[in-house]
Amino acid sequence: MHYAEEALGLADRSDSGFIGKKLDGLRGRLAPLMSDDRVSILDHRIAALPRTA
Repeated sequence: MHYAEEALGLADRSDSGFIGKKLDGLRGRLAPLMSDDRVSILDHRIAALPRTA
């Protein structure tokens, strides 16, 4: 969670689509943990990131 939050912060500051694409790979690994509100929020934040470089 901590590293994903850091990556999201970087993506927000840089508008990097590359980071958004990389974090998409994490979303599949988060699926089993979606019952945790923190994970669900993280997933939604990743989904909202731009995907263009």
